[in-house]
Amino acid sequence: MTIQIVTSYPVRLSLPAIMAQTTERRWRGRGADERKAERRALLMAAAVKVYSERGFRHSSVKAVCDEAGLTERYFYESFANSEDMLVAVASASLEHMVSELQAKCDAVARADRLETILFHYYGMLRKQPAHARAFLVEIRGISPVVDAYLETATQRFAEVVVDAPLDRLSRTDRMVAIGAVGAIVHIALDWILSDFASPIEDVVRAAAKLGSIIDGIKKKLRIA
Repeated sequence: MTIQIVTSYPVRLSLPAIMAQTTERRWRGRGADERKAERRALLMAAAVKVYSERGFRHSSVKAVCDEAGLTERYFYESFANSEDMLVAVASASLEHMVSELQAKCDAVARADRLETILFHYYGMLRKQPAHARAFLVEIRGISPVVDAYLETATQRFAEVVVDAPLDRLSRTDRMVAIGAVGAIVHIALDWILSDFASPIEDVVRAAAKLGSIIDGIKKKLRIA
């Protein structure tokens, strides 16, 4: 999967397409807001590459700006600090993943939905191991702000898994759904830290044991 950053800028910019634009000529004939949006997209795409290669803790603002071909003043035009950028990039990657998972689920029967989510979720991680380590393993414990984002990300993923907004669930079922998805993510963490030692089929099979819990929540939603 090629990581793509989606912003308010009207073009979906993949990393190769973004990095091909490296001269100041790209700004000519464009409005200020459009130029700012494109610079932000350039920086976010560069951050994906730099963080995946070096890890967030070993990546400076200057390294990201150098990769993007921009000066540091443009970094602070869009981001308050490195953590702000990390959350922005991780959020964009999460929404891209959610979009892909939902598209896969639309093509299968309801009964096969959970297995489809698990297979493609774990498959995305295995295809991009450096990205998985940077944005799922190393991201943890960086700061309270980043940890708060991770909680939000778990909730977003839970909505995909149960196929409903969490505010439709009872307080108890909401906790159960978040707990089940937390287990799915922690299985991923263990798999990544083992350097993907187990076959993906075994990983999916292990996570699918949570299916009865998730199915119980879905059944309540259908009855309601």
